[in-house]
Amino acid sequence: MSWIFRSGAEPRLETGRPEPRDPTREPKPAASAAVRSEWVLLGGSAALMLLFFGGSHPAFWAPVCGVFLVAAAGFTLAGKITFRLPNRRWAALLVGLPCIPLLQSIPLPEGLLQGISPTRAAWLFQAEKTAGIGQAPAALSYLSWDTVFIGGLWFFFAAYALLLARTLDRSREERARIIRFFFVLAVFQAAYGIIQVLIPSVGVLWGTDRSYRGFARGTFINRNNYAAFLGLLWPVLLAYTLKLPGGRRGNRRQIQDERRQQRLFFGFLTGLVLLALVFSASRAGILSTLIASTLFLSLAGTRRKEPLVAVVGCWVVLLAYGAVIGFDGILTRFDRLESDTPGRFRIWRDTWTLIQDHPWTGIGLGSFQEVFRVYQTHLPEFSFARHAHNDYLQWIAELGWPLGLAWIALLWGFWLRNARRILALRRNPGRADPTVAAGCLAGMAAFLLHAWVDFPFQMAANVLTLIAVMTLLRAEVRHQTIDFKR
Repeated sequence: MSWIFRSGAEPRLETGRPEPRDPTREPKPAASAAVRSEWVLLGGSAALMLLFFGGSHPAFWAPVCGVFLVAAAGFTLAGKITFRLPNRRWAALLVGLPCIPLLQSIPLPEGLLQGISPTRAAWLFQAEKTAGIGQAPAALSYLSWDTVFIGGLWFFFAAYALLLARTLDRSREERARIIRFFFVLAVFQAAYGIIQVLIPSVGVLWGTDRSYRGFARGTFINRNNYAAFLGLLWPVLLAYTLKLPGGRRGNRRQIQDERRQQRLFFGFLTGLVLLALVFSASRAGILSTLIASTLFLSLAGTRRKEPLVAVVGCWVVLLAYGAVIGFDGILTRFDRLESDTPGRFRIWRDTWTLIQDHPWTGIGLGSFQEVFRVYQTHLPEFSFARHAHNDYLQWIAELGWPLGLAWIALLWGFWLRNARRILALRRNPGRADPTVAAGCLAGMAAFLLHAWVDFPFQMAANVLTLIAVMTLLRAEVRHQTIDFKR
């Protein structure tokens, strides 16, 4: 089973004879060093972000962003890596995203602020009158420095996406490598979560919080964000398991046996990821995963049996091991759905009131937690909601209607555009195989649907993983389309 540990995209059987060297395929030392530098940046950032509580707080994600940006600048100046913009849309992304929070943080004259954000201006006037101080220019954001900090995070996301897109466009091996990397991260998170289920006293790293004990959450503080992370990756891992390349050497029976062993091994690991997701007891995570499974079967091709067999196999692993652990806690969570739903509706209602007071420019990125305290009506004074439990509502609250709707349309437009391309490729199954792209699209759908009732976008590690899946989806669809045209 030496194929498990080999890094090549196409595992080969050991024949006892040295393979002939192909000078044309050996990378140059400089190119090899550049590739290593890129993967140190990409892999190290994702691993650290996930390890430190999913990047749930600036204290965790800010050091990772800072090290990435400084290291990227150093590698670029040393000539080890290069940032090349594929087209003008990437340039707009890299420049435009950080500009949004910066514009919200610039102090504005009183008259201009009164015209575009009357509620913000009125509250400032009342505060200055109460404090007995003179009026001064103020920003649209209620927490300007927090918004600037978010701008740095968005710049990091844009730079990460740019570097990853360049890397994945280079070869099929690079695309397989990123999937294997996230396969390792997902299996680690799944194993950690299952241990937390079996041994409820096991917490999240060194944390002592007793919340969610007995449920899977890995290194995430919140189990719903943990479920969103696994739900995003699970279809991608399943697609990779189906598309594992076979060997090129040895007789046909040996090749088939090796490929069968690989699929069984990776299929079992994918089933464990699904098991951990279910035992997070996240209702939105479980339901969005069911939708993603159906979507993956539809996009991967109904004429083939492999996707259906793979999905059924993963659910068999889930049911077999889940029956041993017990589904009582999960069933109890669904029994409480009717009693828990009104609380979330109240948060959405209060968020809607906040949006009505700041319709055009929002309250500023990163300001929701503090501003929402003024609007919440269903919680005691010493309690407050940190998030809207609906990322779409929170975006509109923080960005305003124009930018909030534009951001939502950008995400779902990307999804729909690639869905149409995959369906077009499916009409010619003999010349193109969009299985991996279908897995990425299904995982992205699960994540975007989950965001309607939770806050997965508020975790930096989840956003970073979503960027990786979207970039992989773009590269797969692009190269499958090129192969099809040939």
